[in-house]
Amino acid sequence: MASLTKDISPTDTVVMLDDVSNISRGIIEIGDELVWVQKIDVSTGTLTLLPKGRGWRGSAATGHTAGDTVTASPVLPRMIARRELANQVNALYPDLFAVKETTFTADNPNATDWPLPDDAESVLDVRYKDTWGNWQRVKQWEVEFSMDTTDFPTGAAVRVTDLPFACTVQVLYGSKPAAPPPGADATSLVEMGLTKGGKDILVNGALARLLPMMDVARLSVTSVSSDEMDQPNPLGSAVQIANHFRDERDKALLREQAALRKRFPARVHRTR
Repeated sequence: MASLTKDISPTDTVVMLDDVSNISRGIIEIGDELVWVQKIDVSTGTLTLLPKGRGWRGSAATGHTAGDTVTASPVLPRMIARRELANQVNALYPDLFAVKETTFTADNPNATDWPLPDDAESVLDVRYKDTWGNWQRVKQWEVEFSMDTTDFPTGAAVRVTDLPFACTVQVLYGSKPAAPPPGADATSLVEMGLTKGGKDILVNGALARLLPMMDVARLSVTSVSSDEMDQPNPLGSAVQIANHFRDERDKALLREQAALRKRFPARVHRTR
């Protein structure tokens, strides 16, 4: 590993490092970006990249600052790990969902339909605040996802009747977990709408998908004799370990599902 000694822009093709002793021609990783090194000047610690060597393998060409870490020939690039993390988040719904709330004031005595946010996938509970400031559960409501977008821009609305005029209404709703923000890892759960228990699901699920790549990366240098010399970690061991993490991911998912059902049980309510 090495570090940048000078800032680079998203288009620079000359990179200065504090140590190039472990760098060779080919792919290196700077932050989440992969770049292709064409030439190395050991005396000055300068790398010259291919003219189109920025943003290699679909990574994003971005600026980097002095001190950023540089990794030579990464087996599992960070951008692949982050992409897999995003895939794990996307795969959670509908097994798990984020719980959010929206409020509105029932200030139209003739209205029965009230708009929902565009990320609402289901309604979990509806309450209103009475004149004494207490939250009362609404016993009759239903959800519509095919409203006229002229009046309801998201096409979704909750239909509630018999609300006190000008009361505040709170709607708890379920939504798909949000995609991880740029630079996020499995600890950025709040931004995704997940609880702390979601970390085990994401980490174990991502590892189950990423670990087999380590076997693939070894294929080009593995032979029968070399594999016998490496018995503690024979070819295929990563797949076996991945299966363990997949089982752990499934167990964590079941725990979170049970906790979510306990916290937000299905509410009995009337519809028209």
